Amino acid sequence: MSKKRDAEIREETLKDLDYYKGQEVCVIMWGEEDVIARAKELYETCTHKQAKEVIRRIKRNHDCNNGISWETLDIALDDVKAEDF
Repeated sequence: MSKKRDAEIREETLKDLDYYKGQEVCVIMWGEEDVIARAKELYETCTHKQAKEVIRRIKRNHDCNNGISWETLDIALDDVKAEDF
C-alpha cells in the first residue's frame, strides 16, 4: 500500500472516529508490533514487511462476527511465514 493510501486511510479513520465524539466507545487495534511480538513467541523472527502483510490479510479476510483474536493473527502469521513473504 502506498504512503498516500495510508494517509487517506488515516484521514478516513479520524473522520469515522469523530462521529463518536462524546460517546462511550470501545476500539480494539492491532498493529505490526503485536504481530512481531507474537512471532517471537512462535517463530523467533518476523520482519516489518511480514508484519504489515499479516495486518493487511487480517483486514481483508477477518470475519466481523467473530472479531480479531490471537488465533486470527496466528493463522495469518502462519500463512505469511509459510510463503516466506
